[in-house]
Amino acid sequence: INNATHKSLVILDEIGRGTSTFDGMSIAWAVAEYLHDLDNRGVKTLFATHYHEMTKLEDIKPRFKNFNIAVKEFNDNIVFLEVQLGDYFGEEDIFRYEDKYDRV
Repeated sequence: INNATHKSLVILDEIGRGTSTFDGMSIAWAVAEYLHDLDNRGVKTLFATHYHEMTKLEDIKPRFKNFNIAVKEFNDNIVFLEVQLGDYFGEEDIFRYEDKYDRV
């Protein structure tokens, strides 16, 4: 992160995991904002997190885009089913996707 530039691609998975909920979310939020604001240009970043509150960053930071990915476990493998622009799936969506992809 210290050497990131606007030409970098940074991939982060579960930043803040293993800490208390609010400490972890604060760390993840701060890192995401730092990368967004770096040199007023930002850094291309793939940021996987279980902190659904972070989807709010899209409302306050112009270059944030939220995506969610539907997956299913099948024969001890993870199958990526669908990628959508927007924040996390609601409970109804999860059931809808499970029904849609039960045949996988």
